[in-house]
Amino acid sequence: MRTFRKAVIAGLAVSTLALSACAGGATKAEEDKQEVRDKVGEYSMEQAEELPEGLISEIKERGKMIVGAKADQPLIGEKVGDEWQGHDIEIARLLAMRIFGPEGPEKNLQFIEATSENRETYVNSGKVDMVIASYSMYPDRVEKNSFAGPYFFTGQNAMVAADNEDIQSIDDLAGKKVCIAKGSGSIENLKKENPEAQIETLDDYAACATQVKNGTFDAVSTDESILYGFKSADDEAFRVLDSSENFTDEPYGIGMKKGSDKALDFFNEAIELAYENGDWEKAFELTYGAAGMDMPEKPEIGKITSD
Repeated sequence: MRTFRKAVIAGLAVSTLALSACAGGATKAEEDKQEVRDKVGEYSMEQAEELPEGLISEIKERGKMIVGAKADQPLIGEKVGDEWQGHDIEIARLLAMRIFGPEGPEKNLQFIEATSENRETYVNSGKVDMVIASYSMYPDRVEKNSFAGPYFFTGQNAMVAADNEDIQSIDDLAGKKVCIAKGSGSIENLKKENPEAQIETLDDYAACATQVKNGTFDAVSTDESILYGFKSADDEAFRVLDSSENFTDEPYGIGMKKGSDKALDFFNEAIELAYENGDWEKAFELTYGAAGMDMPEKPEIGKITSD
């Protein structure tokens, strides 16, 4: 598996360089990405024979599934030129295949950029059918919206400069300068886990990563999935602590308008199927796995409730 991942990382690195080159390099980048996808293999998700009434039937009749997704988080949800990529994007593609068939991701799927601040508003206003945007299924959120999943399970961790050997655990953050984005729930989480960490904030995690790289901060702390996104963009600059150091539960779910129970059941069944037929693993290897993250255990789908 590690040999496979190194090959994927190399392919992605070439793609990144090609994208930043002249316009003629874009075709080469597309070829490299397709080579990576060929190594992983095509998805086998089949179209459902029957669709439930409500949201899913409405999507099918409209001929389009509209998804709110992050556009600036590598490996999770990112828009590069006109192309959307990341694990959340791959999950959306699998769901589109379940509703529309093999051509669903290309013909019947639309993404709209969503942020942590507006994703709930987008769902409840009907601007999007659902949000797939590193949206953790916290109990208070489950009370406000319907959630299918979780389709991915991660936790809060920390990332340091690659040459930093002093920090090997969350305990080692005591007395260290740790950067967290303003307004993030990660602040309180780290305060509880290590009260002696010297937490400071910047506007976003991209700024935090930059300051860790140049030595202003000793570490940045947030969801491990987000940290691996920054590592994938600059692999030699960063090191994410071992996954055993994760100290919170972050179950990513598909957020929909409250009361979308039939759609919730339909998507939960689709996620289960993706695990059974190997599609979920393919989505992981195209994204997080390519950056070196260890594959997490399968979450208990439908377990998270508002109780």
